Amino acid sequence: MGNPVTIALGSDHGGFELKTLLLGFLKEKGFAVQDCGTHNKDAVDYPRIAYTVARLVASGECDKGIMIDGAGIGSAMAVNKVKGARAAACYSVALAKRGARQVLGIDFADEMIALANQNAQSAGVDDRCLFARRDFLADPIGDEYDYTIAMGFMDYMSDPRRTVEKVLAVTKTKAFFSFPVEGGILAWQRKLRYKNRCPLYMYSLPQLHQLFSLFLTSA
Repeated sequence: MGNPVTIALGSDHGGFELKTLLLGFLKEKGFAVQDCGTHNKDAVDYPRIAYTVARLVASGECDKGIMIDGAGIGSAMAVNKVKGARAAACYSVALAKRGARQVLGIDFADEMIALANQNAQSAGVDDRCLFARRDFLADPIGDEYDYTIAMGFMDYMSDPRRTVEKVLAVTKTKAFFSFPVEGGILAWQRKLRYKNRCPLYMYSLPQLHQLFSLFLTSA
């Protein structure tokens, strides 16, 4: 009997509980797991954990890697900086596997689009998935969708009101958003990393209340 497949497993604080469950499940299935953290629900600088997972895979110490975070995009970006490791957020393919008739995924990076297409093809759902590099605000989206997920997205949008307005315009049932939180050491670290790369937008809870109050209608 050969050596078990070794998996590097990591998460941010938001994914800690799921990582704990997955750790036990993988071990029960006979996989060898290297737990890269985090080890509690305290806020953590998750790109460092994603980088550790990627390095273990790229070096050959681990056969596969799994990184869990609230949005997925940030971890994928961190992993893709490591030569020999590649990652993409997987919820679009997962939705198609669960029966979605059509999934549209938009990203700024050609490399991420290529990875998403590869994942969809490997999962056998490429006939229901379209991944494209588009400017969400400038380019037409086309059809309305039952659900819209804006994850790892609002961080880079300079006009949140216009962005939310368009998301709601192409959504029939529900829209889901993730917003990076303003304040604290992690926000400061992230701003520092992005200082010379691109503008980064973060939000306080009062700012979000004010933003979404613009779209509330009276009964």
